[in-house]
Amino acid sequence: MHFDPGLRLLPRQVGISGNGAYNCVSTDPTITSGTSVVTGSGSLGCLTSDGATTETITWNTGEQSHLAYTFAIIVQPGGEAVVVVLGTVESGKFAGSVIASPGAQVTLNPLQCLSPTGVELITGPSTLIIT
Repeated sequence: MHFDPGLRLLPRQVGISGNGAYNCVSTDPTITSGTSVVTGSGSLGCLTSDGATTETITWNTGEQSHLAYTFAIIVQPGGEAVVVVLGTVESGKFAGSVIASPGAQVTLNPLQCLSPTGVELITGPSTLIIT
């Protein structure tokens, strides 16, 4: 995830953006993978976060799912984010389904939280569960 401006020790208004890719096991055997674009914003910092995000997934079939994340459990010890976000598929493929996305994003240098620019990028694996 990219943060603009970067995450600092105390929360401030920050924009969120990111890309990802999923390999899938699905009840629909034609869905095997997808690419993802995430956007959002909120009052975010290295120790606490309060924001909202949306995600658009383009599946290997060309179909799309538009997701809205409405609840997050985020533990951020020193800029290392352990995240569980919950929400729904608002439209497109799997519309109306509940979603959960657990993941861990790692800051290579947590001391960036104290720098003027802050933490501008965190990366790591995540999972998307659609029920």
